[in-house]
Amino acid sequence: MEFYETQVEEYMRRRCREHLNLQEKLLNRPLAFDYRLEHTRTAVEIAGNLAAELGIDPALARIATWLHDIAKCWDPSLSPEDNRLRGEKHASVGGEEAAIFLDSIGFPPGLVLQVQQAIAAHAGLIKDYIIHEPLSAIVWDADKLSKVSGAGMLHYLGKILSGGNERIDLASFLADEDWKELHQGIRDSFNTEAARLRVDREMAAAVRLRSQMLAAVRGNHP
Repeated sequence: MEFYETQVEEYMRRRCREHLNLQEKLLNRPLAFDYRLEHTRTAVEIAGNLAAELGIDPALARIATWLHDIAKCWDPSLSPEDNRLRGEKHASVGGEEAAIFLDSIGFPPGLVLQVQQAIAAHAGLIKDYIIHEPLSAIVWDADKLSKVSGAGMLHYLGKILSGGNERIDLASFLADEDWKELHQGIRDSFNTEAARLRVDREMAAAVRLRSQMLAAVRGNHP
C-alpha cells in the first residue's frame, strides 16, 4: 500500500501545483498560498489518525483523502467555466476521476470502488444522517475536522490574503464569531466516535488560537 500511497501523494501535489498555476494565469499575478494543498495535507493526516483508531488501514484512508478534492483541481484542457461547473459536482466527478487514476496505477479494484464511494459521499458541510461505510465516514470526518480546526482557520485566512479580492482587518477577522453556528452544525454531522471525541478539542484549540492571535494583533498581554 505504501507504493500506491507515494504515487497518489505525488500525483495530487502535482495537480495542486497545476491548479495554482492556472489560477495565477487567470488572475495574472502570483499566489503565495496553496489552499488546496494545505487543506488536503491536513485532512490526510487526520484521516490516517482516525483510521488507526478505528482499525482501518491508515494508508487507504490517506489515499482516499489525498484524492477527495481532485475535481477542485482545475483541468488545463477545460475552460474556466467548465472547471467551475466541474467543481460544483466535485464529489461525484472526483470519485470518477480518482477511480480512473487508481486503475491506471494498478490499485486493487475492490479498493478503487471503496475510494470512489468515499469521495462521492463527502460533499457538503452539514448533514442529518450517519455514514456507516468506514472509509466514507473517515473521509467525511477528516475533511470536516480540517475545516473546524485551528489549521482550518489559518487555511481560510491564507486563502483570503492570497486571493486579494478583499481588504482584511486582522483584528476584525479574528474577533468575528459568525463561523460558530456553522462549525456547530459541522460538529453535529460527524460519523465516527473518534471524530466526535476529537472535534471538541479541535474547536476549543481553534478558539484559543484566535484569542491569542487577537491579543497579539491588538498588542495586549497574552
